[in-house]
Amino acid sequence: MGDVCNLEAVRAYVRTGTLTAVSREMDIPMAQLARWSKQPWWHDEVLLLRREQAAVLDSQLTRLHDQTILELIDRVENGEKVKLKNGREGRAAMKARDVAAVAHIIFTERQLLRNEPTTIAGETGKVTVLAEKLRTLGRHLGAPMDILDVEVRGAEEADASS
Repeated sequence: MGDVCNLEAVRAYVRTGTLTAVSREMDIPMAQLARWSKQPWWHDEVLLLRREQAAVLDSQLTRLHDQTILELIDRVENGEKVKLKNGREGRAAMKARDVAAVAHIIFTERQLLRNEPTTIAGETGKVTVLAEKLRTLGRHLGAPMDILDVEVRGAEEADASS
């Protein structure tokens, strides 16, 4: 089998996700596919194809994001599209709840892009409980304690006294 067949098998594998599907689709014995899949060229081609897929997806998502932002700007500036009683199309201001939801999402996403916090972490119940336990421990450590007189001996001395 030629290199073109090998590369087509890799493409089929990236598309389907299993050697079994490639074997059925291309009528290539599983043993042959298993041998190819262990070769460095197979792994290199899989990585290359997945990078290409990721670049295409990134481009599509960016285009979709751009279109969505333009639609959102239009809705905020001009209102929602509505059907009027006379059958014509008109615009109505967005509801406050919808404007608030959009503002929250945009703020959160902007903060993430800037690598800035999206929330302020306040004191929680667990932190309060832990703080109280540490205060109690501190009070106990400050109190007079019984001191044990301990002598450190080497291993040989300990064996001799046993």
